[in-house]
Amino acid sequence: MRIFSKWLTLLAVASLTLAQPPESGFAKWWPKFQAAVARRDAKSIADMTTFPAKWPLDQIRRIESRDDFIQKFDTYFPEEARRAVVTANPKRSQDGMYYVTWARGVYDYALRFKPDGKGGYRLDSLVANNL
Repeated sequence: MRIFSKWLTLLAVASLTLAQPPESGFAKWWPKFQAAVARRDAKSIADMTTFPAKWPLDQIRRIESRDDFIQKFDTYFPEEARRAVVTANPKRSQDGMYYVTWARGVYDYALRFKPDGKGGYRLDSLVANNL
């Protein structure tokens, strides 16, 4: 009877382990991105971003390069964006992208994160919608 009980316990633990979904690439990547934003580490954030990047913020339309992003970090990544990244829970869309949103003036902004094809993600662009 004791062997049978151990067998059932092992079987139950194994089935629970198999039933849980594997941790997504985004769930592994996101804390690193959040930490870089919290530190205002422009170089690390740039390393996790695709360039050129569509970036409709104020008079900006596009970020051409990593170097440009680093040099003008505070312009491209204002306080509202940093606060949203540090405090928000990203939302996943049906196409596998993740978004973090915030409002500024008459616009609703969203940072879009796209799979990189290697199991991770990259900041892909900024999306703006008129409220």
